[in-house]
Amino acid sequence: MTAPNDNARQSAFYAAPIQQFLAADNAAVLGHLAGGSGLAIDGAQTEAWKEQVRVLKQTLPGVDGSLFLEFDVPRLGSRIDGVVVANSAVVPIEFKVGEHRYTKSDYNQAWDYALDLKNFHEASRASIGNSIGVAGV
Repeated sequence: MTAPNDNARQSAFYAAPIQQFLAADNAAVLGHLAGGSGLAIDGAQTEAWKEQVRVLKQTLPGVDGSLFLEFDVPRLGSRIDGVVVANSAVVPIEFKVGEHRYTKSDYNQAWDYALDLKNFHEASRASIGNSIGVAGV
């Protein structure tokens, strides 16, 4: 896998075209995620990332676009689990790995991420779609 470009590296721990992500070794993707954090990663975070990669590899075939994992929302200090950019759609994804349901506060968190991108990420302003929440994975 080629390394993400410099701009993507600044805004996400991992960034790649979806087709490149699908072909990448899971360990390489996890390595980019861990390296992007700059901190020691605990086992729970590693397991969450493994599950997120598994789910995304099952659901993204056939989608043409780019994937950003651990995407930073400037000025707010928040980080979105995943963002898919396909055609003119920008879709933030919030995972709740290990949860069996998606609560109202989880829904609000995913919705807030969509609003954060719309309001604080100029490139997303005109393109933001609905957010996606994933629980029970």
